[in-house]
Amino acid sequence: MERYQGWKWYDTILIAILLIAFLICIIILKDIIMSIACLLLIAIIISFFSKEINITLADRMIKKGKYEKALKYCKKVLRKDPNYIYAIIKKAEIFEAMEKPKEALQLYDSAISKNPNNNIPWEMKGDLLKKLGKEKEAEESFKKAENLKIKNGEKMVL
Repeated sequence: MERYQGWKWYDTILIAILLIAFLICIIILKDIIMSIACLLLIAIIISFFSKEINITLADRMIKKGKYEKALKYCKKVLRKDPNYIYAIIKKAEIFEAMEKPKEALQLYDSAISKNPNNNIPWEMKGDLLKKLGKEKEAEESFKKAENLKIKNGEKMVL
């Protein structure tokens, strides 16, 4: 299963430590080669987590009500990897926030078709269907998500 945790506080600390190492190399040690090595390491780490960073930025834009900016971050990820379901899910969340449930449902279905064994799009789809008053369809999505959690060995949250 692919990774997704989002950008966490410890990721920020890691980048801060590398920046401090860079400054130490430049200012105190006056070692240009080590400074360049630190900068390259920072660039590698940031590029490795670029999907998560963009999804986290999109999430922040959603919370601020800046949906167009949030969509840009999702599109940026999807241009590089059109099958990255977490970007598809986040894009669906944006359409939900914009009160465009039809588009959101299509995106949840797209995420499900790309990875039918991931419970997250099933849960999100169920939540949206419930909001739309489609209780029976919502219950089916929730059951599917629950079964996938059990199948994948995840703990059930009550």
